[in-house]
Amino acid sequence: MALLPVALAEVVVAIVGFREILLNPEIVDIPVFTSLLTSRGVATDILIGGLLIMPSVLAMSAAAWIFAGVRHEAFPLWFALGMVALFLFQDGAGVGLAEAWGPSGAVVDTALWTAACVVFLMFPNGRFVPRWSGWICLAFVLPVMFDITLTRDLRGVLAEPETTIGGDRLLGVVAIISLFFVVIAQLIRYRWYSTPTERLQTKWVLVGGLLASIPAGAGIAVNLIFPGHQSVGWLVAVAAFSSFIIPVSCAVAVTKYRLYDLG
Repeated sequence: MALLPVALAEVVVAIVGFREILLNPEIVDIPVFTSLLTSRGVATDILIGGLLIMPSVLAMSAAAWIFAGVRHEAFPLWFALGMVALFLFQDGAGVGLAEAWGPSGAVVDTALWTAACVVFLMFPNGRFVPRWSGWICLAFVLPVMFDITLTRDLRGVLAEPETTIGGDRLLGVVAIISLFFVVIAQLIRYRWYSTPTERLQTKWVLVGGLLASIPAGAGIAVNLIFPGHQSVGWLVAVAAFSSFIIPVSCAVAVTKYRLYDLG
């Protein structure tokens, strides 16, 4: 019964958050590589629409696809909402919400990050496998629950490592760990715990996640070692465009390989 209110809440977050970003583009961290495009005359609102709003719209479309094909199993539907939460967080809707609603909006931004971490670690059958992954997930989630500004800082590192990491190398290390953790946990799950059907499902999500997370993590790592290196922008660019694959791969994993039979 809670699925519909949560889905409607995510739509409200998207509308209010992205509207605020379009009205005040300076409040959101735009990836470093956009300077390569703006220098060639590409307008900022086009970049925000194509690189921030469009991925979230694609995630919502994939969630609608999952909802249309899976009506009676809870976890696949919660997973679809978690995927949308991930993109709303990544693309800065929570930043716009915090600008519009103040501390309440910042709390929602933290909730988006938390929801995304939990559901992706529980993919594909709604359980933490191996069991210790739940404790490590808690270790990542608890800090942002006590300090809601950490989600803003984390997104800043992921979006613009060249200017954001600066003197805070620890935050850069935390960003790399959090970025790779879900993928690493899923690799362990895939290799030692999954059934043949679950491996087919997980394979699609892993492909999308690896294509996006490897260049993003590499960009942060390069900037930690060689601050301001020109390759950082290109690595983040590859990660940004690769993230478009994730909603499609998630929808295929859930519907094509009948994730809902295992929920």
